[in-house]
Amino acid sequence: MKRIHDQICGRCLGKLDAPFKKLTEMIAETDLNDMTIEQLRHTPYILLHFKALEEFRKQRNDENAFPTTTSDRKEIQNILLSFRRSKEDSGTKDSENFDEARAAVMRAFQKTTIGASVKSILTSSQCSTSTQPFWLICEALRRFVDANNGLLPLRGTLPDMTSDSSRYTRLATMFHEKALADAQEVLRFTREVEKRARSWRRHFGRSLLQVLQEC
Repeated sequence: MKRIHDQICGRCLGKLDAPFKKLTEMIAETDLNDMTIEQLRHTPYILLHFKALEEFRKQRNDENAFPTTTSDRKEIQNILLSFRRSKEDSGTKDSENFDEARAAVMRAFQKTTIGASVKSILTSSQCSTSTQPFWLICEALRRFVDANNGLLPLRGTLPDMTSDSSRYTRLATMFHEKALADAQEVLRFTREVEKRARSWRRHFGRSLLQVLQEC
């Protein structure tokens, strides 16, 4: 079942070109300029990434611009540096959350795509012809992807990062809720697909729920 789990829970944290609705709302209400220095220094780096992307797009006068080259990503790192403010007591701009944000730029600022191995599974004719449990789940996953602009279900875990507890908890909750909603949508598609294989319904339902609960 691990192979199935890996496909269903495939989309990683914070795809910067495809934020979900509640995350978009939190980004919109985040104003770095209106924060105290302590609030700024405890802003989760996920939010810093999105604010840097906003500035990147503003500089290019293109609301859809996205860093696609190493040079572009270095520009994002420089934008992050420009967000920092000096502490009054020490004058230093050093801040752990900004260090985390800059370190994660190269891997985080990537266009959302489905890997070739997963795509080969989802485009296989066996998705629509096989009655084996694995392929029925893959067909449900394919339908999810088609209905969600080519996105895989969200992985609901949030990595450790420098943050105040309130914003980290809010982020962790919304990621968990979004992952659960995606899992339920996959389950709904699965129930449509399983009409082709009623003979193993009970076993399949238990197996799928176990997979979704691990996400």
